[in-house]
Formats: sequence, C-alpha cells, structure tokens
Amino acid sequence: MVANGMPRELRSFLHELRRRKVTHVAVVYVVVGIAVLEAADLLLEPLQLAWVYPAVVVLTILCFPLALVLAWAFDVTPSGVVRDRRPDAAEETLESTAHSEAVAATTADAQVLPLPKGPVIAVLPFANVSGNPEDEFFTDGMTEDIITALSRFTNLFVIARNSTARYKGRPVDVREIRGDLGAEYVLEGAIRRSAEHLRVNVQLLDASKGTHLWAETYDRDLTAGEVFGVLDEITNSVVATLADTSGVLARSGLAEAQRKPTDSLDAYEAVLRTYSYWDRQTPAEHAEVREALERAVRLDPDYANAWACLAITYLDEFDSSFNPRPDPLDRALEAARHAVRLDPTSSLSYDALAQAHFYRKDLDAFFPAAERAVQLNPNDCTTVAMMGLLMAYAGRWEYGIELVEKARALNPYHPGWYYLPLASYHYRARNYEKALEAAQQVNMPGFWGNHVFLAAIYGQLGRADEARVAVENLHRLFPNFRAWARRELEKWYLTTEMLDHLIDGLVKAGLDISDS
Repeated sequence: MVANGMPRELRSFLHELRRRKVTHVAVVYVVVGIAVLEAADLLLEPLQLAWVYPAVVVLTILCFPLALVLAWAFDVTPSGVVRDRRPDAAEETLESTAHSEAVAATTADAQVLPLPKGPVIAVLPFANVSGNPEDEFFTDGMTEDIITALSRFTNLFVIARNSTARYKGRPVDVREIRGDLGAEYVLEGAIRRSAEHLRVNVQLLDASKGTHLWAETYDRDLTAGEVFGVLDEITNSVVATLADTSGVLARSGLAEAQRKPTDSLDAYEAVLRTYSYWDRQTPAEHAEVREALERAVRLDPDYANAWACLAITYLDEFDSSFNPRPDPLDRALEAARHAVRLDPTSSLSYDALAQAHFYRKDLDAFFPAAERAVQLNPNDCTTVAMMGLLMAYAGRWEYGIELVEKARALNPYHPGWYYLPLASYHYRARNYEKALEAAQQVNMPGFWGNHVFLAAIYGQLGRADEARVAVENLHRLFPNFRAWARRELEKWYLTTEMLDHLIDGLVKAGLDISDS
C-alpha cells in the first residue's frame, strides 16, 4: 500500500524511529560527539597525548550505531531504563488467545475508518520567539507532535498540518480559520528557548467567538541532551489536558449537552454525557446515560465510541449493581467487540474490551487488551488510569499504580476516581493513613464504593465515629450491601488476600457482613 507517494512499510518504519526517539538520540549524539572531539583536540596536544586523538575519533564513530541500537531497544521511564516494546506486541498476544475479534479488526489494513464525530480543532504552527532561526526546528516539531498526538483521540477531528501551515508567521483572526477550515477550536502557542531554559506558552480559543478557553505556560530548565525529552513531556501534558474525557474540550462541549433532554442528544453528545457520568457514578445518571447511548447506537450504528461507552455502561450494571438487567456481561462483551471491529485504532474501544474481559475474570484476554488500549493512545488519561486500576486489582499492583500515576501527572484536571486505586494500594500495604488521604480525595459522594473504602480504613484505624458515618452512607446508597458484601467486592478484587483484608476492615467498622 502506498500513500502520499511513500510505501506504508517505510512510513511505519519512520514512525517507529520517531516513536522510539532514535532520531532524537542521533541528533544529540552528533552534537555531543562534535563537542567531545573539539575538547579532545584542544586538551590532548598540550598533554603530549596527540596520538590518542585518532582513537577518540574512531571510538566516537563506532559508538554511534551502538547508541542508535540502544535507543531503539530501550526507553527511559520514571521506573528506570526498560525494554521498549513494539506497539503491536499486545496485538500479537491477542492472536494467541481464543478471542480473535481484536486480531480480525486490527489486521484489516484495507478497512476505511469512519471520520471522527467530535469537535474540529486546528493546531496553528507554533511561533519561534527565541530570536534564533535554528529553533524553527523545535517549534515545527512540537506542532507536528501535538497534531499527531491529538489525532489519536478518536473523539476529535484534527485538521491536518498541511492545511494549517499557511498561517505560519502571520497574525490571524481565529474566526477566519473557522471560515476557512471549519474549525471550532484553535490551539496556538509560542516557544522561547535559551541554552538553559525553555518556555512554552499555549492557549486554546473558541473559533466562533474568538474567546480564550484555556491557557498555560510551561517553564522548564534544560541540561545538555534534555531538550527533546522536555518537549515530549510538555506535548503530552498539553494533549492530555485538552483531549482527555475530563479535559478542556470535553468540558466545553458538555455544557450544551447537559442542557438537553436525554431523548434529544446526538451520538457525540451522548458520549459526552457518559464522560461526565464516569466522574460521579450514580444510579440515576447511569439510567439516563444508558438510555441515551442505546438511542445513539440506533441512530448512528457505526460510531465506535458510542458502542464502547455503551459496553462500559452495561458493565456498571454488574460491577456497581446499577439498574441491572439480565446478562450484563454478555451484552457488554458484544458491544465492546463491535466497537473494536468498527474502529480498531480507538483506545476507548480496547478499554471497553479489556474491562469486559476483566469482569468475566478472563485474565488471559484482559491483559493483552489492556496493554493494547494503553499503547494505542498513551495520552488518553482515562483509559491509562482505568487500565492501571484494573491491572492493580488483578494482582499487578506496581505496574498498575505506575499507570495511574502517569495518568495523574499528564492531566492535572483528572477526576477523583483516580485516587481509588491509590487508596487500595496503600490499604493493601496496611498504610492506612496514606490510604485515608487518597480516599478522601475521591470526592464521589454518590458512589457507594468510596464509602466502602472509607469504612474499612476507619475500621482499621480504630476511628469508630467516622467509621459509623461511612457505614451509614454506605447503607443509604446500597441498603443490601451487608448481605452481599463479599459477592460485590470479589467482582473488583481478584486476589483473596485483598478481599479478606477489606472484609476485615468493614467488620471492624461495625458492619455485620452476613456472607463473609
């Protein structure tokens, strides 16, 4: 297959070089190598070691391909140096499972994917205000990286870079861009770089009104060889803050969707309402969202994100006992598989598929689907955090919490439920004060699951009055929890040790659990 005059295999290879930062390492190596050679030339001759210089040149040249190989094979993460996995590693694992629906979807090279349903955003070329023409390389690169990362969100329609390049270097009214390109939102920014410091100013504007919706300034100190890593970190933060399900763009569109009755929402507005529901998790909102999504997939049966959201909403009938109907796990799995078939590039589709496998306790299918969801869009904080939560509850605690912490770092506006796995993690370690600190930040008063944690933590701490209040709130939201406690908790916690530990805390809180 050839697109834009370039074979698909070559484009894929070049993408991998960029993703693994091989090109970044090459540039940094050349710069540092030249500096080393110049220093050696100046220092060795006065020391009467000029004969060493040819060896330094040869060693510098020979180490260059080694540096590229290491850059290809390894990555530097907050957890240290780790082996970089191919982006399709989870896909290959999926091929070895009994659930081949993901394979059929992801290997369909000729499949024409549907156009995104969400808002249209144009990313203008970032301005270089450093006064150094050589920094155009960095500003252009960051613009391209943001466009590429935003394009991974299938709920956004991102204008291609070649359509926005014409606005480079000239002042423009964003309303003109709306007229030219049909953009609803415009992202613009400026980069100022010195030898030791980098400042990036970014702002999002409403293209119909010309008003500012969000702005941020990123100030970072630089050391030798770090500029690319810093640019990547800022890019990821900008993209996550804008495009996540709890990000600026979703919140901007949600205001209008919330004013409409459920039966008048279009498919995208139904998805936006689902994002809002996830932040609160109440039975009443669950019923409204389920109705809106079922209507959405009837009106727009090819909208993958609506099917994925519907699958997760069906799962809440099981995992949270919200408005249950018969066979929620089967309905959820069918909807999730359909979402993957419709759009195998959507992290949300694989998020739904992974959750469906988790609650069916099919871990052989859950783990590869969860990995695939994260790999498809590492800046989708909601998916990364949810996969981290489920990974932890499935027994991979350290890796799961690492994913949750990454999601929290990317999006400072993240919802409170991100703290639930942190509370679980500290509770499991019997660090009850830290568990309490996390649980108190969940801020989901209408979700019974948070009160379970508060009651168990207060029970373990011996704080009887606060434990009693938490138990009362739990009974108010879930009157029959006492009789079904173990059955409800084992839906989430797949290890007996954690389940028994939670039950112990609830008993100490004064909850008489009849099925324990």
